[in-house]
Amino acid sequence: TVAGEEVEARPKFDGRVTIVVAGTDDARPVIEVLLTTHAKRFELVRSAMADGETTMVYAVRAKKGQRLDEVARLVEREGVPYVARATAEQWM
Repeated sequence: TVAGEEVEARPKFDGRVTIVVAGTDDARPVIEVLLTTHAKRFELVRSAMADGETTMVYAVRAKKGQRLDEVARLVEREGVPYVARATAEQWM
């Protein structure tokens, strides 16, 4: 097999991180800087606003040796005052 084929056979993302911010999604650039720092890869899947909160769901691949719940905790801690809470769902 070609090395590139093995890489493509691996899932692109490990799971998803759901981030809730108070107010609008103006916090998105801040959150994406944090994800760039703490994750290997990410992609915004959806964003919805309800009851004065914006929920952003990202498909995320953690860096080697890191778990998604760690990424969520770091985003939640470092995203203050924008991030109200962040949770992770590991797919594998």
